[in-house]
Amino acid sequence: MSPAPSQAKDPTPESAATVQSAPRSVTRVLGLFGRLANYPKGATLAELSIILESPKSSLLLLLRPLVMEAYLLHENGRYRLGPAIYRLAATITGARNLNSLIRPYIAELAQAVSESVYLAVLDPGMGVCTYIEGVDSQQAVRFVLPLGQPRALYGTSAGRLLLAWQDKQWIEQYLQRTKLIAATKNSIVSKDKLRKELSRIRVQGYALTVNEGHEGATGVAAPILDSSGGIWAALVVALPTHRFDSSKEHVIQTLQAISMRASGELQAVDGA
Repeated sequence: MSPAPSQAKDPTPESAATVQSAPRSVTRVLGLFGRLANYPKGATLAELSIILESPKSSLLLLLRPLVMEAYLLHENGRYRLGPAIYRLAATITGARNLNSLIRPYIAELAQAVSESVYLAVLDPGMGVCTYIEGVDSQQAVRFVLPLGQPRALYGTSAGRLLLAWQDKQWIEQYLQRTKLIAATKNSIVSKDKLRKELSRIRVQGYALTVNEGHEGATGVAAPILDSSGGIWAALVVALPTHRFDSSKEHVIQTLQAISMRASGELQAVDGA
């Protein structure tokens, strides 16, 4: 866990050059989806060329693979949104609803332990975890984690927990392509040692990092499991190590109890 000042500065705004350097094809695809959402009967190539202010030849290069992957349908000379984009939208909407479902448990845990509490999820494609929800501690000395910023799996309690719940093949592939870099003298940089730690996490049901991501910081994470027993997210308590030393049992027991209740509610929704 890395600490952040209680009054952290706002992130530096993206420069105009950075924004302009974004791949034009990506922004065109997003613009295409947005515009077609307003045309339930679809639009012709000529109409899309006018709407998007883009040459037909360039548009065709975007449209063809989107049709092949069913993100778009091409029927009777008109393009309209396809089943794949609706599935993606449903997945995003479902994730937002699940975040709302779990949010009260985050708040409850933060109040119960008087520390910062976060929800982290795995990005399997990038091999990182991201904190997507959180409540910052109200204590004067606290640890604040930035939401939306990807973090390495091997060096954080949330990342190790999410990694420990993956199948052995996925874990080995991750370890083969990942270099373990020490953040502090306590960081695990041996892959064999990390394998043992992941096995221990599965047995005890929670992950713990003490002074590993940053000196003076402790992170404890417990799983929120779906109806199949797979991990949906990690519920994390982040706090100064000196406070954890005197509240270890309370923090871990409270975290595990609330994560189990959150898992139960998630599983009830899954099974509905």
